[in-house]
Amino acid sequence: MIYYHYDSPTWSDCGGIDGDCRESFANLLSSIHDEFYEEFSDLGTLNIPHYGISNGSLLGKEQSFSIGSKLSETEISIDDLLQQSGFNGFWSGFTQAAVGIFIGSGFFSKHIIHALAEKGRHRVYYGGYGTVVLLIPIVKDFERPVKDSRPYDRAPGGMRIFEKGLNWNFESFCFIPTISALKLNTEDPYYTNISNLEDIEKTKIKGLTQLNHYSGSLEEKLFYDKGNKFWNEDHVTLNKRLANYLKTLVGYLNYIVTSPLENATFNFGSNNPTISDLNNSIKVKIRKLINYDLDILEGGNLWINKQNKIGYIHDKNNPMNGYSQLYELEKSRLCRYNFIDN
Repeated sequence: MIYYHYDSPTWSDCGGIDGDCRESFANLLSSIHDEFYEEFSDLGTLNIPHYGISNGSLLGKEQSFSIGSKLSETEISIDDLLQQSGFNGFWSGFTQAAVGIFIGSGFFSKHIIHALAEKGRHRVYYGGYGTVVLLIPIVKDFERPVKDSRPYDRAPGGMRIFEKGLNWNFESFCFIPTISALKLNTEDPYYTNISNLEDIEKTKIKGLTQLNHYSGSLEEKLFYDKGNKFWNEDHVTLNKRLANYLKTLVGYLNYIVTSPLENATFNFGSNNPTISDLNNSIKVKIRKLINYDLDILEGGNLWINKQNKIGYIHDKNNPMNGYSQLYELEKSRLCRYNFIDN
């Protein structure tokens, strides 16, 4: 979750424009990131299930631009600044004259932004501005390169829209990489060494994540109002499928035995939801109280804590009774016929 908080312990003057250039070695994760996941992993000793959600694609689908792409090249004048600030008509001319007193006439600025690339040194930002003060032109420009970065901007992950103010060539960029959100055991932002990440059970068996279960983006869908389709979702988005996933994690399908119980077997017990159960929205809780008259007729059987399907055992969608433990059933009304406490 904190992949963008990388350490930059090595800053140096790299002889850029006007000598105003610093070089960042952007290939290290931060101590904040490491400390967070150390504490997160330590929670495992408390037997707390770890579940993850990624708004990034589980299918390895990337963002809409290439590694190192030019994300924006924008020139901004005083008129542009005033228009963005909501000044129009008379107030625009008045404000422009007032601003010109302080920053000079003919002010403009230019900004070029590139997505992160990988290997070697590359520029991610160029900025320049110019104005005229007392008939003297003043021009200043500077740049920011990074070295040995990873192309996280383009990676599969939860997206963020670009902020207003510049002319962007694309709608969004990767904000939280999928490999970070799901704590995948890889440093490759495109997880090319992980096949079938959408196969959660196989990913767990291979030890590629420490999570008990996870979910993420699996389908292409419209994003905002431009009609474009994306495989990654806006950070943070909760669509219907992910909402059902969360509902399955925290909620249960409650079962009770109905009267009369005839030609059927009902098993009182609890289950330990498996990955298959979660994928199929099966998470069952059996009510531990019978506070109504229950007639058990011919072919009807009532079990308690038997290692079998829980609930109505003929229901193929019910999970197994996964715990070998005492299940305490309270009865406040009469159960007639062949009650079996097994």
